[in-house]
Amino acid sequence: MRVYATALLLLCLLPTSALSRELTVATWNLGWHVDKATAATWISKCDALFEKDPVTDIWKPSTSGTGVAGWQVNFREKVEWDWSKFPVCDVYKDRNFDAVPVTVGAYDKRLQQINDFLQNTVPADIYAFEEVSGEQAVRDALPNGGTGYEVCTFSDFKVQRLAIAWKAVLGESIACTVEPELSLPNNPQDEQPRPGLSVELKIDGEPVRVLAVHLKSSCVSPLEASGDLTDDQDRDCRILQQRPRSGCER
Repeated sequence: MRVYATALLLLCLLPTSALSRELTVATWNLGWHVDKATAATWISKCDALFEKDPVTDIWKPSTSGTGVAGWQVNFREKVEWDWSKFPVCDVYKDRNFDAVPVTVGAYDKRLQQINDFLQNTVPADIYAFEEVSGEQAVRDALPNGGTGYEVCTFSDFKVQRLAIAWKAVLGESIACTVEPELSLPNNPQDEQPRPGLSVELKIDGEPVRVLAVHLKSSCVSPLEASGDLTDDQDRDCRILQQRPRSGCER
């Protein structure tokens, strides 16, 4: 498992000197993570055969009993698919960048690895997760089914959603808010990144606001590739530069 650097987590303390305890905060991109029940349905859909419509060039579930398994479909092409519920079938790649078919057993093993990692390596008071399908996906990832944690998330937009989880003993939640302006809603749909998510907690009698965003993919740091975050000629970097200022910066 690896922690992806495609997310930003802001912790706003108002006032900063008011907290009487130390908080541990962690953020992790779980990579198209869905709950166990959804994973089983997703796997069955990707095990099924697909064929390309010769007229529309759209990949669709096969009605003729011929074609290729969903794992072999290139989801960068046009595919008849419910993007609000399921990951793409070719999400996981081997070292040769060939798609890896997923089994229920393999997904359960991955989930256990996530559980162990969170419990033993990055135990935190507050987690911000990226690319999760919803609350149950987060609770499946947290140790002991998320017992003792509260979760703030949403169900709109595509399956790669945000969620913030925190230990219930920290204090009460004042607000869980989707930040749609971060999705640049005035842009064409294919140029709209993900919205942000914020939760405001009351800890030791003082408000603490956590804001999580999932930055635009494909605009990468020069440390990872030859890209440049400031390149306004690159489509994805141009979209990233349009991000409005966060609530912590106002």
